[in-house]
Amino acid sequence: MKNYCLLLLLFFCGVTINAQNFKFGKVSKEEVESKVHPINPDANAAVLFREEVIHYNYDANVGFVLYTDVHERIKIYNKDGFDWATKEVGLYVSNNQEEEVIGVKGETYNIENGKLVSLKLDKDGIFEEKENKFRNKKKITMPGIKEGSVIEYKYTITSPFISSIDKIQLQYSIPID
Repeated sequence: MKNYCLLLLLFFCGVTINAQNFKFGKVSKEEVESKVHPINPDANAAVLFREEVIHYNYDANVGFVLYTDVHERIKIYNKDGFDWATKEVGLYVSNNQEEEVIGVKGETYNIENGKLVSLKLDKDGIFEEKENKFRNKKKITMPGIKEGSVIEYKYTITSPFISSIDKIQLQYSIPID
């Protein structure tokens, strides 16, 4: 019995479970062609995928730095969902230190003449605003939005404020798949 339990434990430890593979840039034609959300047909948009990875790195010049890597894919079903094509990232500022958004990349996917086409985010779609002396805001506005578009973006927030991890939002006003 003991050997059986050990064998069973090793089997489950060796099995990896993979859900859908959401690599950046691997949007399917089916995702773009879908007309309504399968569970909530009244949804204007839906989050198809969201991943947020938080980690620390040590830099000999500044010490520890907090990194937050964000990858998100959103389906825009209709014109009322167009607001979801602009992402606002709040950034802290204090004394001579501030958070930054680096490595921004994004694409908008549409169907044109029956083919899946993508339009890359360029620097004209990235804006920074100063809210007050303690907060800045980085806006990422995706290009070429239409009804039915799928947008995808990735970015990293670097922060010298290593003890200040932002809240991770688990609910939106649209469905999260």
